[in-house]
Amino acid sequence: MKKTVLIVIISMFACSLSFAQTADREQLYRLTAHLTLIQEEAHLDRTVGGGVLIGTGVLIGVGGVILTESIPELTADDRMMYDAIFVGTGTLAVVSGVLILTLPSEYETLPAKFKELPEDSPENIRKKINLGEVYLEKLAHQAENDRYLSGGILIVTGLAELAFYFFVSQDDIDNYSSMHDMFLYEGILNCGMGLLRLFIKSAPENEYQTYGEWKKWQGITQAADDTDIQFALMPTPRGVAAVIKISY
Repeated sequence: MKKTVLIVIISMFACSLSFAQTADREQLYRLTAHLTLIQEEAHLDRTVGGGVLIGTGVLIGVGGVILTESIPELTADDRMMYDAIFVGTGTLAVVSGVLILTLPSEYETLPAKFKELPEDSPENIRKKINLGEVYLEKLAHQAENDRYLSGGILIVTGLAELAFYFFVSQDDIDNYSSMHDMFLYEGILNCGMGLLRLFIKSAPENEYQTYGEWKKWQGITQAADDTDIQFALMPTPRGVAAVIKISY
């Protein structure tokens, strides 16, 4: 009888260990997938954004000079002033685009650091999961702050442009009537884009939310002292066994 009980206990213990390692592997797989999606989207945004800035800078610089040369009414001093403005603005945009292309943000570097962490043992897998969750949460909060900041800046800029349009008479800038209308269009556009930024969550926020929902569905909770508590039901030949795994 004692031998039979011992075999059952060892069997249940082995099943629990097997379940724990399988659960950790699945959690690591999902965490890696979420961080990889954030990394890939950040890389795409950086590549596209940097390229667009460089192209825009070249267009402003070259197009501005061509535009000033095509206006015969401008004096030599005015033409020189406008050329300097267009070329300076275009150069600034090009430099900004080059910096964006060459300097990846934490949305790329943190997932890359996470992937380099070892996972050759159950202990290292658990450490990698814990650090990955820290990275994912940090990126989500950072993206949320960036979203509110950029959205607020766009709205403030749009409101300032609308204020200029409504409170500055077109007669005061009668030689630039099209520029006066431009403030109206840009103001509406910036306000609309700012509202979209405020209310549409970014990729890191969505990935963090999805991962948290998966953890709740799996019965994984996070205690205040960073202790992971996992609960699951396992089928056995005689029924169902409840398994609780605590990692600290």
